[in-house]
Amino acid sequence: MPTHNRKVALNPHTQVRNFLSNAMLLQLSGVAMHRLPLRVTQAITAMAKDGEPWLAAKRQGVGATSFARSELVNIQYELIDFRRRHGNPFAQLKAIAEMVAARGGDIHYMSEAIFKTAKMIDEMAKGASEVDAGIEAHYWLMDYSLVPPWVRYARNAPFGMPFITWTYKVIPLLAEVALTKPWRFLPYIAAIQGLSMAVQAIYDVDDDDVDALKMSMREWLREKGHAYILPYKDDRGRWQVLDLGYIVPWGGLAELFNEITTGKPGAALGTLGLFGGPIADLITAIRTNVDPFTKRPILDSRDPPHKQVGDLTRYVWRLAAPPFITDIGWAGQTINALEGTPRRTGEPGPTLTQSQLRLIGLNVYPLEPERSRAEEIRQQMFEINAVRNRMRFVLADRSLTPDQRDRARDRYIGLVQSRQNKLRTYIEKSRINPKLATASS
Repeated sequence: MPTHNRKVALNPHTQVRNFLSNAMLLQLSGVAMHRLPLRVTQAITAMAKDGEPWLAAKRQGVGATSFARSELVNIQYELIDFRRRHGNPFAQLKAIAEMVAARGGDIHYMSEAIFKTAKMIDEMAKGASEVDAGIEAHYWLMDYSLVPPWVRYARNAPFGMPFITWTYKVIPLLAEVALTKPWRFLPYIAAIQGLSMAVQAIYDVDDDDVDALKMSMREWLREKGHAYILPYKDDRGRWQVLDLGYIVPWGGLAELFNEITTGKPGAALGTLGLFGGPIADLITAIRTNVDPFTKRPILDSRDPPHKQVGDLTRYVWRLAAPPFITDIGWAGQTINALEGTPRRTGEPGPTLTQSQLRLIGLNVYPLEPERSRAEEIRQQMFEINAVRNRMRFVLADRSLTPDQRDRARDRYIGLVQSRQNKLRTYIEKSRINPKLATASS
């Protein structure tokens, strides 16, 4: 497993998200929703007791889709343990870290083995042969070892796409379900509609009011495509927005589609993971002084040297460590919640419950629609003025011919008008019904 992927596998929330994603793929593959708990329980029981379903799964390559789950990984553990016992202090510390990372990978692979075994159990219960059941399990629950050479290279290259295998495998699966058995998506559509209907029923509002509430979310959250308002508020009177983009198998594709259709190719490349990984992120950060993930400056030259060193140290730590133990992950959010640390904008931070949910992969964001709507309007107005200022700067270039100046003016005026139309549409569609106002607004 590449180093970057090992770090990801150490996150508890990654393991939970992987488990839930596999459960959804199992359902989309044809396992009835009401049978999912039974099949998964049967698979875990068979694996724990080395029962026949697990023996059949192993005969079909489940649990050994990678040689890494057998002899090679045992050799790896022995080498790591040898370095831990006989190396210098630095080598011993590194060996301990490698052992922990490898165990994280084991949990990740174990999840895949559970759901592949569950798929085989379901297929054989329907009358399929062991071989056919194994083929279906590997197809729907993704055999990561069966990929073309270019995919293998891209996911392992220092400047490649660490998570390309998932994208490469999941697209044809989702396309097949959408084209041949679209009704398998109905449970998720019903759940999403159920959340909206619950808000409407509890607060006596209509669809447009709920849509306006959704529009009040910050743009980065709206564009994810899978952020849903829960029908209750936290103890500070704020709406709860649940982001399922990292859990549903199609979450990344939906975000990618939104970025492409809204004219954000740079963000789309980031979602694809192109040129991703810690090395690429670090180089980008050094050259631009901008965190590729948050889009915020890493260092500010106006700060004292000791603060700049601290900011740089925190950034390098975020890249090297599993996110859940960094200042922007579960650990940092929990400390902020316990200490009552506000956000940079002065808004109250997450509650303790919201921060704890991050540990199991559920990102729940508090929403004060009036406040976030006002900030969004200010941001869009700032962008309009920035375009105008840029137009003035460009048109002041005396090397331009009259024809070039006219064309440039027309393009910038068109861009300003487009953003003004976007702002007017946003203001109109995001008006908050007083019944949905938050207690703190």
